[in-house]
Amino acid sequence: MRIPSGPISHQTDLADMEVQIHCIETEAYDAVLRAFIAQSDVLSWGKEGLITDLRKELRVSDAEHREILAKINSDDSIKSIREWHKNTDAEMTAVNLPGFEPNSIGQVSRKKLKPGQICAAGFNYKNICKKKHDLK
Repeated sequence: MRIPSGPISHQTDLADMEVQIHCIETEAYDAVLRAFIAQSDVLSWGKEGLITDLRKELRVSDAEHREILAKINSDDSIKSIREWHKNTDAEMTAVNLPGFEPNSIGQVSRKKLKPGQICAAGFNYKNICKKKHDLK
């Protein structure tokens, strides 16, 4: 039996493609928001603006945003990362290093390192993300 390739099939293909594109958009938004929240539990005004613009560009609805945010805020790995940041900042402040400000170490290292340098140091984020994606 042959499937007709008329307008109905074409419309279905377009709808499927739109769904796939929106899934990619939502995953991208989730990844950026997850990274920002892992860096700090309080977003700067600049990051808030980026997130707002990203939501518009990636067509993420208010309901999708709330769902993603709830999922990120309940994620134990994100909680662990934020706790580690707080402890690291507190330890460095207690040591009283000259010129140290909380969050400065993490932010300076992230600005100076390029993704290739991170991988060269033994952290291959592509493999980790791929493994995590494969588990879904």
